[in-house]
Amino acid sequence: MNGLLKIWQDKDQKVFPIIFLLWMITLPFGSYLIGLNVGLFTIYPAFVFLVVLFLKFIFHYPKWHIGLRAFSFFLLLWLLFGILSKNWIEPQGLAEWKFDIKSLIMQFVTVSVLFGAFHSFGKERFNSYFNTGLITFLVILIISGLYEFYTGNHILGHFTDKMLLEAEIRPFFYAPTFVYDNPNDYLVYFNAVLVLLVFQFRKSRQYAWIFLTIAMLGLIFGITANARIMILVDVAIILWVLARTFISYFDQFKLALFWPIPVAVLLLAILFLRSDMFYGPKYVQGNYTTDGTYELFPAPYTGKTSTDIRLNLTKNGLEFIKEKPLTGIGAGQFRYRHSVKKVVNDTGTVHGPHNYFIEIISQYGIVAWLFLLFLFVGFAGSFSRFWQSKSNYYHILILFGLYPLFCVVPSGFLYMDINWLFVAFLMMYSFATPFEQN
Repeated sequence: MNGLLKIWQDKDQKVFPIIFLLWMITLPFGSYLIGLNVGLFTIYPAFVFLVVLFLKFIFHYPKWHIGLRAFSFFLLLWLLFGILSKNWIEPQGLAEWKFDIKSLIMQFVTVSVLFGAFHSFGKERFNSYFNTGLITFLVILIISGLYEFYTGNHILGHFTDKMLLEAEIRPFFYAPTFVYDNPNDYLVYFNAVLVLLVFQFRKSRQYAWIFLTIAMLGLIFGITANARIMILVDVAIILWVLARTFISYFDQFKLALFWPIPVAVLLLAILFLRSDMFYGPKYVQGNYTTDGTYELFPAPYTGKTSTDIRLNLTKNGLEFIKEKPLTGIGAGQFRYRHSVKKVVNDTGTVHGPHNYFIEIISQYGIVAWLFLLFLFVGFAGSFSRFWQSKSNYYHILILFGLYPLFCVVPSGFLYMDINWLFVAFLMMYSFATPFEQN
């Protein structure tokens, strides 16, 4: 018994750092790795490690930074408000309500664990463990992505079911999905983890070219999936890394070591512009193959485009906000109302909001506005420190700028653990302590 107590107290901080790393290592796999459905929740390795960490760290809550305590307490209130929303939803929408409540529970627990680890391990050790977890996460995504991109093989799911209905092979057949069953979701995880790593290693010039290579790989995946916003994010990451590398060389008067790269890129562009080109077959309607045979295609699509559907989803969300601006329509009811066609604007078979801010404001009303207020205060504080010191605080501002782009890519963002990780990270590095200090 005493031995178990010593392990739980972990005064030497040897046990719980390992559990924290095990959580982050198993996090990418979710319930696909040895999952056991027990009703309300599915038990899987990452979930077990998360619960153990939560039970350990939550008792340190009074010692956390006041900003982190406030945000964690707000997430608990958000959860309780979501539970209360059961009183004003339709009984038929109970399944969607339960799904969102589980997401809110996991959001509160995950963010609290990260805040607790940040306090208990200390900033330096936390960064070391967190970075190791992020690198492992990204390596898993890269290996899976390359395998899927090269072979066209994917884990079975709704996305692969849609492929079977297609009459032609198109680029998105090779877009990675991993366990997320959607190329957009995969790219959100890929780029969000990459962005956090670029931020964490912002002072290490030797990693710049690794990040550039990975961002270019993400750009290829994004083009394959035709994920326009993620393409924009990858371009932003490339420009961010190049800019800070240039600034680093400029500050150290080592521009002589930097100029060959842009010159070489310019020569590459001249090569392609001046050379006679062979244009390979494209995945578009009406193309001939290289051997002259005409490819058969289905009739041109005359339905709503992806942009049209997203626009209608946003319009419907605004209608929900008008309906109940203070309380919202209730947890999970955005999807429910679209599934039963209780909407003004038709969205076909698409039920997910595809816009996180519209989703939470329409469902939770004033509580969602408070969440946005936390983000604004964090951004304003970081901007103020940047404006006063003119230091590297612009890096955290870039993270705040990229977050809204991640919010409008997947069909739903509330239930994605990368969302919880990213928000917790923003709060830690804008509220807890100026991140240039130890």
